[in-house]
Amino acid sequence: SSHYLNELICCIASYTEHVQLALPPRSKTVDLGVPVYEMGDTAAIDETFKRLQSHKGVLGVIVANADGIAIRTTFDNELTVQYAALVTHFTVKSRSVVRKLDPENELKFLRIRSKKHEIMIAPEFEKNSEYYLILVQDPTN
Repeated sequence: SSHYLNELICCIASYTEHVQLALPPRSKTVDLGVPVYEMGDTAAIDETFKRLQSHKGVLGVIVANADGIAIRTTFDNELTVQYAALVTHFTVKSRSVVRKLDPENELKFLRIRSKKHEIMIAPEFEKNSEYYLILVQDPTN
């Protein structure tokens, strides 16, 4: 499962580049039922999502913004809303712990493993924006 790390980081870097270039001043609602930003050229993002999703054991991939709202997902609406909100909140708390222990340090990657799932989070903290790439997998595969 550690082979996902580079792909996750590359995906979030690629994603934030596209989002920063293509975010319109308004959002629209799509089949998820949550605001999703319409982007220009998303071929690279789609390809990365497909590649991540094709790995054995991957259950789903989400990109969420700082408000815990999914921007892109492979999960259904209910799971997307639940994972996006809870994981972003947990990641913010984790980032705070890292900073309190060492103010010069920064959270780069987070992995949560339970009996049923492993959640890998690649946060991207920029001056004006925050994004979270969340990958959920079955740890038994």
